[in-house]
Amino acid sequence: MNIRTLLLLVAITLVSVGVWLKIVERREILRMVEERRRLIPKFDPNAVAEVLVKTNSDTATLRKTPSGWVLIESGSQPASLAAIGDLVQRLRGFESRENIAVSPAQFASFELLEPDGKVEGAGTLVSLKDQNGVVLASVVVGKTSFSPPDLVSQFPPKPNGRFIVVPGSPGPVRLAAEGFEKLSAKPEAWLDRP
Repeated sequence: MNIRTLLLLVAITLVSVGVWLKIVERREILRMVEERRRLIPKFDPNAVAEVLVKTNSDTATLRKTPSGWVLIESGSQPASLAAIGDLVQRLRGFESRENIAVSPAQFASFELLEPDGKVEGAGTLVSLKDQNGVVLASVVVGKTSFSPPDLVSQFPPKPNGRFIVVPGSPGPVRLAAEGFEKLSAKPEAWLDRP
């Protein structure tokens, strides 16, 4: 093998390694961008052992026990597995319809403040925890958003989703197109009805 062939093989190898490294780098950048875009971090739905749904006036604490899911506020009556499963899956697969750039100072007008029993403009806190009490996912679901009014229609605008934000974050506010319309912190809404 002569020097020229050897140099050609070395050059091809270097170019191939460079292209491969660029592809790996690009995939990593895309993965990081996707993670930042996600409102809720990925979590294992089977690891969820407690669901807290709280407003200023109501609280529903749902806990997984060896005999099934129970509602703590009702003296550990059986809770609706279908309702809990639906909420967990909605949070796990959440995709926002739209991102809205607003400052945290405006969160009260969207009802996106964390409920503490007193604060005006509080929304509905939803928190998923594992068996050790570690928070897997947490969001504040705010008021209903409406479509822009149709000036020629006599009917009011239709709801088109609810505002959502991660507690303690500066935003952006997301718009959930569906799945949170009937979200309630009233304990009776979570009971297993035969």
